[in-house]
Amino acid sequence: MRLSFLAAALVAASLQPTLAQDAGTLDWTGGYVGAQAGVGSGSVTYVYNTAPPNIITFEANGFVAGVLGGYDWQYGNLVFGISGEITGTTISGSITGTQYPCSFMQTCTFSATWLGTAEVRAGVVIDRFMPFVTAGLAVGGISGAVDWSACFPASSTCAFDEMAIGKTFGAGVEVAIDEHISLSGKLQRMDLGAPEFPNNSVSSNDIVFNTMTFGANWRF
Repeated sequence: MRLSFLAAALVAASLQPTLAQDAGTLDWTGGYVGAQAGVGSGSVTYVYNTAPPNIITFEANGFVAGVLGGYDWQYGNLVFGISGEITGTTISGSITGTQYPCSFMQTCTFSATWLGTAEVRAGVVIDRFMPFVTAGLAVGGISGAVDWSACFPASSTCAFDEMAIGKTFGAGVEVAIDEHISLSGKLQRMDLGAPEFPNNSVSSNDIVFNTMTFGANWRF
């Protein structure tokens, strides 16, 4: 048993320099494309602007999946890059209230059909791992509605459907499997600002999402 353990230790020791050498020769400089999937969640707040205002808040959740691409530059053990993502989502939520802007058993709704980002990122290379942070521009296709009679004067609809523009930041880690393939995980926060209803009788707080995604990339 002792000889077997010693032999295993010697084999591991002989492999360690090779693994370290392989990790040390990895260069993160270059472009990449990939795919990712995960989940997203956030809260939506609609306000009926009376004195005092009526405030309705509900949750919106769903799945996200999409494609991404970017380019990195490595300087020593530091990596700087640019990246972009386009993601389809099933994030949605609704609530049936008893007061404006969700009254008379009318359902308030929200949905996000797609999200996109354009970001810069910075990371630190630790062996095959690269923890990183990101920040940049966020866009998304969002829609929502409240009780039609909450808009004054009352109309047939009291809703919004728009491409929102906001900001995003996040953090994650990417691990190189070899010189071409890497896997990543990322936590991201997106603030798409406040959508606009047809008039000032109803408003919304900023639409903010948190997403958690996992992906695979092909580096070239």
